[in-house]
Amino acid sequence: MEYRQKVIVRAEGRSSGSSYFVFQQPEYPRDCKEVLNSCSSTYNTSAVYLIKPDGYPEPFEAYCDNDLDTGGWTVLQRRRLDSVNFNRSWKDFRNGFGFQRSEFWIGNEKIAYLTNQKRYQLRMDFENIDGDTYYVTYDDFRISDEWGKYYISSLGRFVISDESKIEWCPENEIFSNETCERTCDDPNTCISATSRKETEQCVCVGDYLRHQEQCIPLNQCNCFVDEKGSVLPVGDFYVNSRCTRKSTCRNNQIIEASYQCSDHATCAVRSGVRNCYCNPNYQGDGETCTHNCFVAGLGSVLGVGDFYVNSRCTRKSTCRNNQIIEASYQCSDHATCAVRNGVRNCYCNPNYQGDGETCTHNCFVADLGSVLGVGDFYVNSRCTRKSTCRNNQIIEASYQCSSHASCAERSGVRKCYCNPNYEGDGVTCTLIPKDCYDLYVSGTRSDGVYTIYPDDWPSGIQVYCEMESNGGGWTVFQRRSSASVDFYRGWSDYKNGFGNKNHDHWLGNKYIHSLTNQKTYQLRIDLRDSASSSYYSVHPDFSINNEADKYRLSIGSSYGNTGE
Repeated sequence: MEYRQKVIVRAEGRSSGSSYFVFQQPEYPRDCKEVLNSCSSTYNTSAVYLIKPDGYPEPFEAYCDNDLDTGGWTVLQRRRLDSVNFNRSWKDFRNGFGFQRSEFWIGNEKIAYLTNQKRYQLRMDFENIDGDTYYVTYDDFRISDEWGKYYISSLGRFVISDESKIEWCPENEIFSNETCERTCDDPNTCISATSRKETEQCVCVGDYLRHQEQCIPLNQCNCFVDEKGSVLPVGDFYVNSRCTRKSTCRNNQIIEASYQCSDHATCAVRSGVRNCYCNPNYQGDGETCTHNCFVAGLGSVLGVGDFYVNSRCTRKSTCRNNQIIEASYQCSDHATCAVRNGVRNCYCNPNYQGDGETCTHNCFVADLGSVLGVGDFYVNSRCTRKSTCRNNQIIEASYQCSSHASCAERSGVRKCYCNPNYEGDGVTCTLIPKDCYDLYVSGTRSDGVYTIYPDDWPSGIQVYCEMESNGGGWTVFQRRSSASVDFYRGWSDYKNGFGNKNHDHWLGNKYIHSLTNQKTYQLRIDLRDSASSSYYSVHPDFSINNEADKYRLSIGSSYGNTGE
């Protein structure tokens, strides 16, 4: 059957005529749609016009069909009288050939530039020898450039006219007047075509041979599957409807084999292929299906959240969301790869704790950034917690400074330190008595011998404190009530002191000097005569100098009942 044909394209959408007055136009229209939309009415007729698609080096002639439909069609090909030979070279089809007003091919290079500047509709019009006409359209036509071998990169949606009489050939067949077809049964003999009424018909092309109603490759003739009704490509397979037989095409031969689905698989057709497909949460080829959380090294399935560590503790497999998550794994330097209670894992060594990958000493303190020695402690920055290492374990305890202590760091150790004149562990601080008055203030109320700590005497000295009379808090540095103690002594004795603190004694000038120079003191002298009459004298400002100044007395005015 002979045909006349015309191939045309038109830009999709409508261009507003007013836009040519608002925006700057190029020197030449880019296609026949722009020719039609130009202002002059002389461009409304079908004729040859100059167009220049975006990027094309120079304008060229194109036949514009403005009679068809609403016009604006750029004609790519016209072929009707066989006056022009279309059996041409690559170069001819690239550049174009023929005559615009009769038969021609506009050229692949021009079509590439044309169809890549907008979205174009492709229309192919046909007329057979009987004068019947019909057409087909594609709504998104585009081809690549020469580097892409002018490949049809887009066609879009296909529409054919209702009156079409096109005969569509099956796959691997073309409409031709070829009279020699070969079959898979006898590839060397042509099928006779003398009984056919038409000189053109659908025939197998090239190395394709006819097998029943199909054209298949010569090298696959023996891979035709009757139940499937088609040939298997080399390497492909076909499974029968019950999934009990599998046919595979190898070396142009069908290999038949028994086939059986796993207990965890289903015989089904998916994406056009019948096969045994593993059920959800299982994986495999359908004949063998293992649970997604099956671990070969373990030989069983992991429960969700469970894990398995390999024999060298270098890989860890964990079941999450019914999937095995693989991860590298490494034991800490303070851990051992071992199996305990049936579970292989990295286990922290004795006196260490952690998950095996990270192990810290039991006496490691994060705030400190190091390990405490046994018996050592660490106090936090606010002195509210105390961590102590005992038996290679951290013992945590609340901690609070005394009201007479400060939270401080000394010699690299943070703790509660008692304030000056106080002693203790910082949690409990007691006043260090410098004299009997400090003892009285801290609550001591009984007369007796006590230890005080004047300046320069950190080890303390013993003194008799009078707490029950004259308001209390008096430090006694002399008592002389009888002749039992000789007070006629030398310099050394008066310097160091003598006698018994509970009876007659002299405290010692060196002690009295330290005592009376640390605060402001008053001196009280009590006298009793043989008639048991009592007298006293009080001196509000009393001290003595050091030995270099021969313990010189410094004393202020006095009051009392001595009469002097």
